[in-house]
Amino acid sequence: MTAKMAGKNDVLELTFLGTRGEIEIRSRRHRRHSALLVEHKNTRIMIDCGADWLGRLHTIAPSAIVLTHAHLDHAGGLIHGAPCPVYATRETQRLLKSWPSSINNSRRMTLSRVVVLPLKSIRRT
Repeated sequence: MTAKMAGKNDVLELTFLGTRGEIEIRSRRHRRHSALLVEHKNTRIMIDCGADWLGRLHTIAPSAIVLTHAHLDHAGGLIHGAPCPVYATRETQRLLKSWPSSINNSRRMTLSRVVVLPLKSIRRT
């Protein structure tokens, strides 16, 4: 699924690459782990990169990857490294410190005109 949002001469395109999460059952609509591609001009930001994306990042060619948290269904595709900068909270960086990807934990990231602010997430079960 792709959505486009337009502003003054700018288009921000969102492509949902996966919505499966950590469930075993795959379907035509839920083939891959959660991932979102945000495109603005020549910048491609991938949000999350689950284990299903292992070895497939060249097909997405992201400019950067932003991780929401360290679970394998959101970060497992980076277990062997990443072809681009990776951004996450300090907690996610700490949990993945043994992985070969260098994870940046800056308070604010700007790629093209897209601004990302990593914040600590609160999960309620």
